[in-house]
Amino acid sequence: MPAMTTPNLTRPPDGEVIAIMVVWNGLLFLPEGVASVLRELRPQDDLLIVENGSTDGSAEWLHQHYPDIAVLQTGHNLGGAGGFNAGMTAALRCPRCRYVWLLDNDIIVESGALPPLLNQLAHQPNAAAAGSQICLYQQPDTVQEIGALLSPWLGALQQRGAGGPRQSPEQPPAPVDYLAACSLLIRADVLRAIGLFPDFFIYYDDVEWSQRAGRAGWTLWAVPASVIRHHFSGLKPAAAWREYYRKRNRTVFLTLYPPRYGHQWALFVYLIHLHRLILHTHWCGHTVFHQTYAAALQDALNGQLGARALLPSPQLTCLPDLLQTCAMVWIDLPGQPGDAQLLARLLQSSTPAIPCQIIDAAQPQNPAPAACPAAIVGENYRLHTARRAARVYRYRDGHFTPLRHPVRDLIITQMLNGLALLVAMFRAIPDFQRLRTRYRQRQKPLIPD
Repeated sequence: MPAMTTPNLTRPPDGEVIAIMVVWNGLLFLPEGVASVLRELRPQDDLLIVENGSTDGSAEWLHQHYPDIAVLQTGHNLGGAGGFNAGMTAALRCPRCRYVWLLDNDIIVESGALPPLLNQLAHQPNAAAAGSQICLYQQPDTVQEIGALLSPWLGALQQRGAGGPRQSPEQPPAPVDYLAACSLLIRADVLRAIGLFPDFFIYYDDVEWSQRAGRAGWTLWAVPASVIRHHFSGLKPAAAWREYYRKRNRTVFLTLYPPRYGHQWALFVYLIHLHRLILHTHWCGHTVFHQTYAAALQDALNGQLGARALLPSPQLTCLPDLLQTCAMVWIDLPGQPGDAQLLARLLQSSTPAIPCQIIDAAQPQNPAPAACPAAIVGENYRLHTARRAARVYRYRDGHFTPLRHPVRDLIITQMLNGLALLVAMFRAIPDFQRLRTRYRQRQKPLIPD
């Protein structure tokens, strides 16, 4: 087991099931989340809060409202992976601990969520873990995911039930390739045998652990009868830190766990994609994201995991003055739904009298009008927008730039994208070889000592 001191542990956790909730600036969600977990735990169970260096008063609130709860104060943000590892290390010191229940702090545990997970592990001796049906907090009848499978060619996560109706508790548990640490019950003996989460800080830590458990001969089960609700939005604005950890950790993950049919070609294809992003953002002047993608690849190549100091994400500046007088504004940001929603909210709050429309090719039933006074576009946008909008502004790194010749700029952008793809194919070859050499037979060092 990885050794870790716990100098700021208020008391050792003690229970057959020890629920572990990692908190970082989550005061908004704490009252409902903690109360729902405590209602679900049995008298022989316990709750451990890992306070990950919050600055929003979370630690003070816990001390005031739940002075008897076991709280581990890490002193700084260890990320989701580091926070869970700190909690699991403390929990596994308890001789009575048979299971750890990993929980996000922005969740509500519905009544009766724990027994189906315990029953599944009791009836499946080779099961390493069982996970809940995760539904949306604001839409409890809509599924976020019920476990996930990994595509056999490219190793992409295929979330089960995502966006669909809530499944009945009578639906039987299903074997899966991955369970999210949003609500994940794990056998303590499995953790002692195969180790804790990798040193990924955030993103792909639970994916890697799930695959490690599967390679060790254990199974994972998604249990629809166990339900939690999660404050989740898939429409988040682009952030440099999110892009860094996703790209770095996925690169390492594909190196270690090639998919069943795609084998190492999946890694090669992903490296081409990553090199294309690096080149295209550089040529188009996306300074922040160019440096982010380059750092993600370089750190994966060097085996530099854990937390990393990053450039700040772009901050949205004020809207151009000319938009204040438009009769209508299009927002055309393909592949950037979070940024499109953010811009739409800003427009509606600053100029509520001016209608705006997000142009979405995925919704042909809501096509763009024939013409529009103004449009906000991303790096890629549609020819219809370039030709029909009287004024076009490019949104890049939080700033707006007027485009005098949007059709010409679109053609140049697409040509640069194609050239970046061609160059990326050649640049990916040496990196593919370096990654395979560095991580060959080196799964264990990913687990922090």
